[in-house]
Order: sequence, then C-alpha cells, then structure tokens
Amino acid sequence: MLSFLHDTVWTWFLKTRLGRLESAGTRGDVLLHVTDSEEKAGNWQSVLLPREELPPKKPGTVRLVLVSDTHERHFGILLPPCDAVLHSGDILASSRWAPQSHAEDVLRDFGNWLRATSCSSRFVIAGNHDYWIERLGQEAVQELLGDGVQYLEFSSGSFTVELDPSSESQVEVSVFGAPVSAGSSPNRAFQHAEALQQLETSLPNKSDILMTHGPLLSGSRKGLPAIAKVLERLQPSLHVCGHLHWRWGAIVPMSEQVQATGVSINASIMRSLGKLQGQRPLNAPIVCDLQLPDKLPKSTANDKCS
Repeated sequence: MLSFLHDTVWTWFLKTRLGRLESAGTRGDVLLHVTDSEEKAGNWQSVLLPREELPPKKPGTVRLVLVSDTHERHFGILLPPCDAVLHSGDILASSRWAPQSHAEDVLRDFGNWLRATSCSSRFVIAGNHDYWIERLGQEAVQELLGDGVQYLEFSSGSFTVELDPSSESQVEVSVFGAPVSAGSSPNRAFQHAEALQQLETSLPNKSDILMTHGPLLSGSRKGLPAIAKVLERLQPSLHVCGHLHWRWGAIVPMSEQVQATGVSINASIMRSLGKLQGQRPLNAPIVCDLQLPDKLPKSTANDKCS
C-alpha cells in the first residue's frame, strides 16, 4: 500500500511540476547547429534551423548531437542522425523522492530512446538530479541502459569514425565522462568531496571529448574549479556540459578561462523545472560538426567545430 501511494504521489509530482511538452520545437523539428568560422578558427557561430534544413556534415568532421538535462522528458525529442550522441546528465527528474522502481523504468526507457537514434555510438553521464544512478552503481546502470549505450562514470569510452571520405580508414575518438557539478539545491548526486576525489584519480592523460554535468564557469557559485583543471590536463577539443538550464546554447572558448584551446558547449534541454504556469517547452538539441586536428593530416587540419 505504501509503495502504491509513493508511486501515485510521484506521478502527480511529474505532471504538476514538469507539465506537458510543447508541440513546436520540442520533438527535434528544430536544431541548433554550432559551427566554427572557416575564415577564422575560434569564431564560433550558431544557427537555429528546421531539422530538414540541417546541412550534411563536412568532410573531415565528426557529427555529434549534444543533449543534457532531459529530466524524464526524453521521449518527446527526436534526435537527428549523427556519428555519436552525448548526454551530459540529469536523466531523472529528482534525486530524493522517486521510488527506485520508477528510476529503473526511466533508465530502461531512456536507453530505448537513445537506441532509436541513427548513430554508431551513444554516451551518457549522470547529473545532480540522478540520485538513483549514484545509488545503483555503474554496473547496474549500464545494464538498465542496455546495449549500444555507454554509461561513463569517471571513466572513458571511445568510438570510431571515418573522417576522410576519400579513405576507408577510420580514427578512434576518445570520450571521458564525469558526473560532477556544484550547487545548493537538495539534489546533490555526485556533488560531494568523494566525487571530486574520484575525478582526480580517474583521469586519463588525454581525451578528445570531455563530458561533465557542471559547466566551465569561473566566478560562479555553480562553476566548479575542478573542471578547469581537468580541461587543462586533458586538452579536449570539445567539452559538453549542462546543469544550468538558462545557459543552453552557450559556446565558451576554453582559452577565455583556462589554458586550453577547445570549446565548451552547454546542451541543457529543459528550460525550467520551476512551478511556472502553462507548458514547459524544451530547448532544441545541438548539432556540432567537430574537427579533430590531431587526427587529420596536417594539410587539412583547421580547428574544432566546422
């Protein structure tokens, strides 16, 4: 009886707090395409465009779809075909009140949703709302997500992609994921000192892509100095984050804050979890065509997203 009441209250909470999905712009019919200027590397640009107007990826690039902070509203989003999907945490709606069975059902459904996307690889990390992910542990979470989805928890993954269409050779792209973030809300998964210690002891020497839940924001109460240190050590071409919903689409050259040359992009999907009137529209998925200079012939290497 107690379990039934718990599940009933949680269902009511989801409906009243998160509301319904807005039909326009929430099912992947609109995308944010992020590019680096061909004339001047580091001059980042973004354009919001209809899904059918997304141009083909350019030779020498890897097409990545970036999302984060879906908060159990993933089923309303149709992701475009790509080489890899990167989800930077907050799969669940809340850390504290959801029953374990609900969280497990969401994770299974989330894995099915990702597998429906036409791509070769899918990478996922947790966020501060993902209390049950932290409680269940990496092995159990990976089993719930299923095949074709790599759950990274202070760990690395990789995928292969053909960068040069004139050659049949493929290159390996490395990804490191850490669910750390900062904040003062009751949702505190992976925000404790032990998580930061685990981050320090698990770092590889290099990674092409870094995924964290928290953003690169110096001087902010939700910025995490540890992330800056990780960026300087790994020197990734791309850093994907979320956590700050209002920073969706923020494109921050790492060189503005740390000794690194890549770019940091906030991919938060959910605009608000607050008790607002009406519907809670979602932001558009982000598409980034990423160049990896270290993996291209010197004659064709430029810089980052192109």
